[in-house]
Amino acid sequence: MEQGKVNDAIPANEVHSVSFWCPTIDICILMKEASPKLPPAQRGYPRAFTHKYTTILYEKISQKFPNSKLNSIVGLMSERNVKECISYIHKYTKSAFVPELTYVSLKISSARDEVELGHSVEVFFLFLPSEELATANLYVRYSGEFLTSRLSEFILNNWTHIEAQNGIAACADLLSFVTANREIKTRIAQMISYPYKNIVSSDDVYLFPSGMASIYHTLRAVQDTALSTRKLDAHTSKAVIFGFPFVDTREVMNRFGPGFEFFPFGTDKDLTSLIVYLESHHQSTLLLHCEVPANPLLTTPNLAILRQLANKYNIPLCLDDTIGTFLNIDALSYGDIVMSSLTKLFNGSCDAMAGSIVLNPGSRFYKVFKHFFNTPNQFAPLWLGDALVLDKNSRDFAQRNQIVNSNAQFVADLLKSNIHVKRLHYPSADEESKYFYDKIKKPNGGYGCLLSIIFKETIDAGKFYEALQVAKGPSLGTNFTLAIPFAIIGHNQELEYVSQFGVEKELIRISVGMESQDDLRELFTSALNAAVIKNNIT
Repeated sequence: MEQGKVNDAIPANEVHSVSFWCPTIDICILMKEASPKLPPAQRGYPRAFTHKYTTILYEKISQKFPNSKLNSIVGLMSERNVKECISYIHKYTKSAFVPELTYVSLKISSARDEVELGHSVEVFFLFLPSEELATANLYVRYSGEFLTSRLSEFILNNWTHIEAQNGIAACADLLSFVTANREIKTRIAQMISYPYKNIVSSDDVYLFPSGMASIYHTLRAVQDTALSTRKLDAHTSKAVIFGFPFVDTREVMNRFGPGFEFFPFGTDKDLTSLIVYLESHHQSTLLLHCEVPANPLLTTPNLAILRQLANKYNIPLCLDDTIGTFLNIDALSYGDIVMSSLTKLFNGSCDAMAGSIVLNPGSRFYKVFKHFFNTPNQFAPLWLGDALVLDKNSRDFAQRNQIVNSNAQFVADLLKSNIHVKRLHYPSADEESKYFYDKIKKPNGGYGCLLSIIFKETIDAGKFYEALQVAKGPSLGTNFTLAIPFAIIGHNQELEYVSQFGVEKELIRISVGMESQDDLRELFTSALNAAVIKNNIT
């Protein structure tokens, strides 16, 4: 792949790109330090960076509703979001500002027959002091409910419909957009139910603006129902995170709950510790959270024992199958709730964000969780423009999944046999983890697209990363191979802390794509050869 410049879009020239170029480790470090040596960032990961279309929209809102005192704006997707964001700002800044609010109401109907489609979207614009903007943006980042670039674009394109009051009435031929939402839910229900039949209906699938939003709302659902189902105080009860998770998952549990108890390795030894912990703390344990497998260490825990513990102590088991995917593994037979980031391999094209929650109809919590998610205005819906793209891109998900399974296993075998590789993280590479992964692997399932490597001292990891002629940036599950120095990008403020769990500074995470295996062999062999430290070969 032609190498891009720092902060170029991935994919190239895609205005709604999810990823962006981080071409060298040194540049990654400068980016995380917000170094003035780099030009101002033009893009970033969508829920953590304000897109240019959203910035333009904020400017138009400011001009239409000028406010001299509250001179910053954040877009939110519901009145609930507004209240939560204000509370979040008050909690973390001790600010007592009185916010002002305006909103845009999108009424979606069919231009052909003027039939209401029963879908409306309200976007709320919270005016706040500039010094509170960074905190408000953190709320958006970790709740995952953000104003997407496609929704901002849609509002801008319909700007002439704005009324004298606080609203836009936008009418367009969007019947196909509404249909896309239904198609996605049906597709997920069918895939997650396989090889069984009709285990999950599309009504058990809920769609969100991002994968992080699915994690956030899982926490909210458990908190909301804890008192009625378990006589539990959700304000003081901690979550349990079993296995090393994506960094923002930890932030969700800390920022929107009272924290978590951490069992970072997800091994049988950790399981023994968890059993001891729950014996004395089950009455104050809110939920059990686990990634299957974990990101970036790709370990898989003993889900059968976790399920037994969840049953014994009446604790919801919440599983994130983003890395495993609901085509490769059967998380639903174990979890009360299964969360996924649809941004990743389900979409594949790296041009749209989304997340999903699937409720297990066999769960003892099914009815209360169902009631929670069916309550009006409980969560921000997936914007129809993003759903249209996601529907189109996910139609060949099953075929792409088979290809990347095969390719990632090929690359894993290639690297595992290399004398310069100190440690390879891949679900089939570790004997204990493979055993538990195989227990939940579906017929025709594979081990996924993601792997991580740590080199011996004979390889310069920075040179390997720079020499590897693939896309380089955040995210995973792309149709093309995508690499990132994971610890530096995800844990730059806590490198020493995470290294004790195996997430070393030199770790390179690779999401293997759909290139030919001959090309992959050439790409990785060339990068390894270029990175060998000649005088250190033993």
